[in-house]
Amino acid sequence: MSLPLSPALIKDCNAICQTADVRKMLQCGLACQSDGLFEDAGGCYRHVLRLKPKHFDALHMLGVVALQNQRLDEAVMLIADALTQNPNVALAHRNFALVLRNVGRQWEAIDHYERAVALEPAYSDTYLHLAELLVEVGQSERALSWCDRGMDYHAQNPLLHLARAIALRARERLDEALKSCETAIALQPTCAEAWDKRGAALQELGRPREALESYSAAIRLRPDFSHAYHHASLVLLQIGKFSRGWELFEYREQARRDFGRPRWHPSTHVGTVRVLLHSEQGLGDTLQFCRYAPLVAELGAQVTLMVQQPLLGVMKTLDSRITVIADTFTPPPSDLQCPLMSLPHAFQTNATSIPTKIPYLAAEPQRVMRWRERLGQTGFKVGVCWHGSGVPAAVGKPFPLAMLAPIAQLTGVRLISLQKGLGNEQLRQLPRDMRIEELGPEFDAGDTGFLDTAAVMECLDLIITCDTSVVHLAGALGRPTWMVLKHVADWRWLTDRDDTLWYPSVRLFRQPSHRDWQNVFDRMRLALQDRIAAEH
Repeated sequence: MSLPLSPALIKDCNAICQTADVRKMLQCGLACQSDGLFEDAGGCYRHVLRLKPKHFDALHMLGVVALQNQRLDEAVMLIADALTQNPNVALAHRNFALVLRNVGRQWEAIDHYERAVALEPAYSDTYLHLAELLVEVGQSERALSWCDRGMDYHAQNPLLHLARAIALRARERLDEALKSCETAIALQPTCAEAWDKRGAALQELGRPREALESYSAAIRLRPDFSHAYHHASLVLLQIGKFSRGWELFEYREQARRDFGRPRWHPSTHVGTVRVLLHSEQGLGDTLQFCRYAPLVAELGAQVTLMVQQPLLGVMKTLDSRITVIADTFTPPPSDLQCPLMSLPHAFQTNATSIPTKIPYLAAEPQRVMRWRERLGQTGFKVGVCWHGSGVPAAVGKPFPLAMLAPIAQLTGVRLISLQKGLGNEQLRQLPRDMRIEELGPEFDAGDTGFLDTAAVMECLDLIITCDTSVVHLAGALGRPTWMVLKHVADWRWLTDRDDTLWYPSVRLFRQPSHRDWQNVFDRMRLALQDRIAAEH
């Protein structure tokens, strides 16, 4: 819908809405909406709907008002109703996709973004939203296909090149992703998003200094660009610049969840206060940073730790002074709060002050006994995990299970799967001479996972894993672990070292170059041969 806007109409809103002039009511609603007067705009659209209950434009725009006011369920209902009246309006599909994405219905959102692009290929920003969402759900090839189609209409539009960079980066085609970012910048040098995405490509190409320069350019263009600050923090932490890194790390979105309570900080801690510490991001992050919760308790605080449901059981072994609850529950009364991943900054963590009182988690003794009896005492038992969550941050982290075949053939070695969910399909595609023991459907089958994983780890001689939550649990238990890392690994593993400041029992095996898994597993096989020989 395209109607002329007149600010004068806002003053006459009430008078107009007393008439039966639907067109003027819609004009008045759009004018109010344009000026941020969302409730007034909603009143105009509701007047239209009293006269014409199935009016497409009124339903659609009232849904947009609901979205702007964060009344998401209402927005879903209204825009869906509008689309039943007219399913051929690209803008409505695009707005509906935005609402669906906000309520966690990603696949439906993708469908409506695709319909919007098909109906109106000229909406260049829709390609960007569609590419981001497809990458988010692991459909990067599909995202790239849509971007390539869009080139027929928008070859000179920086947003499309930016969308293509996102898809290419998810496909690990990093040089091409960098080129797409630089094309977007050449077309629009003031596009902060392009500088930010360029920084990400440079970081993954192992060029951290240039990545920081790119993030700085994004911040200069948009001083409130929180994503660029956060992304810069990851580079700083990766190269060991902890002080500034933790400071900028506070720009991550998860840190803004405050439960209506002020932020706890050790410098302002006075007496006995009730402190709510809450998890954020992935399970591995919670396992890594929960080590700071006892430090808060040592200052005299009454600590409640809120964690993801799957971690509830194992996290209860952290510290008897700490009450652990699942994040599915309403948090108890508290005086102060702090996200777990803000604690390194609060405690001014540097390379020499990371808390390494390990183990800081434990397996249940009775469960260990049961698994030890089941697994038996024969052979050199190696637990393996080759695939993580499948989220975008995990791109390049999983390794092909078949790469472990030479290790499986070592005399006396038993490979035992610790894998859950994604990646299990590879167990049906193994080489004929490769055997991996599975632990059965009862393995961590309850609401709180990781209890069996922790117990099995206590029965193993070694754990080999990709960069996923399993390595954090193994490290927290102090179990001997070898972790397989892509060429440019996650920030927490720093660069150019085969040990980690976070977990003394973990050894790192890095790709020497992008996608070179063969070198990693050749080195690992030789190392395991030497270790087994030394123990006999």
